[in-house]
Amino acid sequence: MYLYFVLFYCFVFNISAQENNVNSSYAQIFASGWQKAITFISENRRWMEDECLTYGIDYKTAVSVIFPELVRYSILRDKIEITLLKALYTNKGDEYANFSVGVFQIKPTCAETVIDNVDKLKNPAFKTWFRKQHADLRDYGLRKAIVDELEDPGNEFIYVLAIIRFLDKTYKDHRWTDGIEKIRFYAAAYNGGFSNTEAWIRQQMEAKTFHTGIVKPKECYCYADIAADFFAGFSGSQGNIQKGNPANFKSFNIINSYK
Repeated sequence: MYLYFVLFYCFVFNISAQENNVNSSYAQIFASGWQKAITFISENRRWMEDECLTYGIDYKTAVSVIFPELVRYSILRDKIEITLLKALYTNKGDEYANFSVGVFQIKPTCAETVIDNVDKLKNPAFKTWFRKQHADLRDYGLRKAIVDELEDPGNEFIYVLAIIRFLDKTYKDHRWTDGIEKIRFYAAAYNGGFSNTEAWIRQQMEAKTFHTGIVKPKECYCYADIAADFFAGFSGSQGNIQKGNPANFKSFNIINSYK
């Protein structure tokens, strides 16, 4: 009887350990890319927290939602060349806008959707920032401004926060099962299109389309799961904290995390 109890206990403990080790599994899969993403968040936490406070967004939610993109960017940044795509989008428009830009990997089409929906955010801080950035800009001028903003981590982060604000307002009355469900939903919306329907976003919560290759490999992973695992293991005091303002990070401190 005692031997049976010991074997049963070991079996249950082993399953529990495996279930709680998902995060370390992803860390092994993405290796240095995962660690560089952690380093980025640690080194840039101060100004990102300040921006979250300014715009009324939960910091832990924000960094969890973008974490898989940080992993992807850290791995791909030296492998991709998007100069031609940026030029085509700037000069020709939406037809050439389906590519990701910057540390947080936002597409120009997504940025345009954010700009078009700023008034719906009912937040003076966002309204002031976007109006200041795009005053009297049209067509070529607006597209060029969007690309420039997405290439600047400080500016691109404002788009991230605007997307989260949009989701906060759209689903303010939704009853989430727990924090993990909310993060998985927000991550799927961020990755697949925040303006899509709830039903579509929920489908993306299970979709295994995330990868870090130039060409889509046979095995892909679930973006929402990666974000949720980071959220579950998040520590508010990871590593060193850089001081200063986002503008000071463009050329060195932010990019330094990916060298």
